[in-house]
Amino acid sequence: MSLRIKVGLILFCVFLVFGAAEFAIQRLVIFPSFQSLETQNAIKNSNRVIQAIKREIHHMDLLCFDWAAWDDTYDFIDSPSTGYREANLGISSFTGNNLNLLYFYDTKGRVVWGEIYDLNTETAIQISDFPQDALSKDNPLLDFKIKDRPLSKISQNGILMTDKGPILIASRPIIKSAYEGPIRGAVVMGRLFDQSIIKTLITQTGVQFQVYPIDSNGLTQKIKEVLTQITDESKFLIETRDN
Repeated sequence: MSLRIKVGLILFCVFLVFGAAEFAIQRLVIFPSFQSLETQNAIKNSNRVIQAIKREIHHMDLLCFDWAAWDDTYDFIDSPSTGYREANLGISSFTGNNLNLLYFYDTKGRVVWGEIYDLNTETAIQISDFPQDALSKDNPLLDFKIKDRPLSKISQNGILMTDKGPILIASRPIIKSAYEGPIRGAVVMGRLFDQSIIKTLITQTGVQFQVYPIDSNGLTQKIKEVLTQITDESKFLIETRDN
């Protein structure tokens, strides 16, 4: 065997060993590290979306508190006046605050005043969960758990499923401006969790996401399978789409 062939074989073996070593390092060291980073990033982005939704609810809850802890609202529940309605309950209060729903209830759950609007058309709509006459006093939106907490800290808020889809909701007891009682009822505010707010949150977070009501009949089979794998202990399901 000539020297040239021997040198060629040696170089070939060296390149082969280095190639195998590089591939092994990429697959066993570098790739898992990048995969771990992508997983962490996916969870981080999911949490950013969750926090953005919670901020929307928090801001609406603060607005609800401003209306509920107000002497004018306190007096309105006891003696509904045209002046209060004309000054505060026009369509501009809905559009200016991005509210679809605004209701005032007395302590027995009776509706003192309430409207729900489609903000795109500025027309009144109905949601079956909010009848025009009254809610049960045991309704979570009206059943405030006071215990020893100050009235200014009492709040019910979150996401409520309705026949119009999910709605961000906040409820506050109606008290005096000095944060004193007795409680005269509740102010309830809501914003439909529709594509409009989703687009806003996508812009704010820089994360593309979609929301699926878990009790919807329109879920795809894939989403239904995902739901079976989400638990309190394992709240994230991450799938690798491709290499």
